[in-house]
Formats: sequence, structure tokens, C-alpha cells
Amino acid sequence: MKRFKSIVVLLLCIMLLLAACNRHEDIRDIITDASDGEGDNLAASGNAGRNEIRVPDISEEKLKKEADEDRHIMSDNPEFKDCGILLGSENLTLPFSYKRISDEWTFNLSDYGFDEDFKLGPGERTSDTIHLIKEDAGYEIIVGLYNPYDVKCTVEEAYVYSLTIDRRETGEEYPIIKLPGGLTWGATFREIIEVAHPTEGFTVDEEKQEMYLSFTYNYENYYMLTVSETRGIMAVTIKSYAKTR
Repeated sequence: MKRFKSIVVLLLCIMLLLAACNRHEDIRDIITDASDGEGDNLAASGNAGRNEIRVPDISEEKLKKEADEDRHIMSDNPEFKDCGILLGSENLTLPFSYKRISDEWTFNLSDYGFDEDFKLGPGERTSDTIHLIKEDAGYEIIVGLYNPYDVKCTVEEAYVYSLTIDRRETGEEYPIIKLPGGLTWGATFREIIEVAHPTEGFTVDEEKQEMYLSFTYNYENYYMLTVSETRGIMAVTIKSYAKTR
């Protein structure tokens, strides 16, 4: 424990120098309005100031364009403010269309108290506690869904605004990931702050020997990294409250 405290103090000094810086819950209880930032629930603004009405579009052309945009961002020296991650072979920047992954990553609305006719209203979000499973994957990812449109949309038409992957919960099976700066599972505190400064600093759980690093950009984009003293990055949470792409 003394060793861990010493490491934390040392890393804090390094950071200051470098910075100079249950699944079965009822989904009806976790729907919120569109938000400009975490914890700020605001009513959907509609299409004021626009002549066009945003309607769901999960066409092949739209999804390909979005995937191409994400591939370009993630291959061009991405930063944490870009809210991106390479998950397996899929380049993703939040928010992204759930349809891009829904053929493989699924959940049952009935687990959350709804039938297949459930729709999100304009600007509505679910909480970030929806567990997605993939056949034979051996692990889950946890997401929150968002309706960026001016009309109701189905789950398939919604966007993913929050994504969590926790290696502590996956056992020996976990996905390949890559974060901005080339960071991946096992990256240490020192390696993280060499490529990005936690804008909200970090907290320490001495009992678990873990550090929690938080990044916030423009009150819209968020990262939180859980870093073990001995095993490096063990959990990643990414959120974007941007209303549109």
C-alpha cells in the first residue's frame, strides 16, 4: 500500500509537470431529454432555425458515409476530444448510428420492460446501462441510446451516445481496442499522460489500487479511464452529448 501511495504521489508530480495541467431495470425509468452536457437535461429544441426536419436515415449510403468519416478520423492522429475508439475492426466516433453494429451487438427490449414497438421521442436518451451481447464474443459492451431526430425513432434508428467496455468484467475474453495516442489495454498512467492530460484530474482508490482519469471537452465529449497500478487500463467509458454529427 505504501508503494502504491508513493507511485500515486510520483505520478501526480509528473502529471503536474507535464500539464503545467440490473440489466433488468425498466427502461421507462431511465429516459431523459436531450442534454448539452452530462447531468444537464434540456428539452429537445426541435427544428427551430431550420427549414428541414431531421428524420431517421439508416440507409446503406448513410451508414457507409458515417463509417468512412470515422475511419478517416481514427487514422489521422485522433485526439481524445474526437471521442473515438477502434473496437475490434470497427472505427467508431461517438455519437454513431446503432445500426452500424446492431446486426451483431444486440439486446432484448423485454429485459427493460418494453415490447418491440418501443420508440424514443425527439431528443430523448436512455441511460448508459444497456448491455449489448454478441454471439460467441464472451464479453459485453454497455451503451446509451439517443434520438437525434425531430420525430420518433426505433432503437435500430437511434444513435449510440455512450459506450463502456470493462475488462475487469470480461475475464480472459475481451475485445481489441485502440484509443487516441495509440493507447490500449494495459497502458500505464505515465503512458496516458504523455499523450493526453486528464482535464478533470484523477482520483485514486487505494483499496482497489486503481486510478480514474477523466477528460471533458466543450461540455459535450467525455472519456473516463480506469487504470490499475499493476495492469494498466482496465475500463474505458466514452460519451458524447453532441446533438448531431
